[in-house]
Amino acid sequence: MEQQLFGLFLFLFTTAQAQSAPEIICAAGHSGNTVHAWTVGEPLVTTISNNLHQLTQGFHQPQLTLLAAETPPPPDPMAYPNPTTGLLKVEWPADYGTVRTVEVYALTGHKVREIHLETPQSQLHLDLSDLAAGKYILGLRYDHGELRHRIPIIKLNR
Repeated sequence: MEQQLFGLFLFLFTTAQAQSAPEIICAAGHSGNTVHAWTVGEPLVTTISNNLHQLTQGFHQPQLTLLAAETPPPPDPMAYPNPTTGLLKVEWPADYGTVRTVEVYALTGHKVREIHLETPQSQLHLDLSDLAAGKYILGLRYDHGELRHRIPIIKLNR
């Protein structure tokens, strides 16, 4: 009777241990027609295969699919310090194209400043000290006349 209880206890104990979530460390790779795959913690793994199917005992997966990550878009143009009392630095990435004109508009839609850039640049120092305090829109116009970016600006009194 004691042997049967000991056997039952041993069976239940090993079954309970097998039910815990295993932690698996594995690696896989390809080299020509050869596939390399192994898992730490599973020293005995049976693999049965033919030309069409592969049956593997264990948790590891010999197939590895790599996906290319998308390239993030370039950062948006920036103007700082914002709010400003006068001097404003405007920066834009060259990835969008060549900025040909920087324009400043009042909220009424009236253009209060226009700067034409003869050579390609990625930044500009803009003096807004002569403008009245208020809100303005800074626009960047690119190669083909397209007004692609608008940056809200707040002008403060000194």
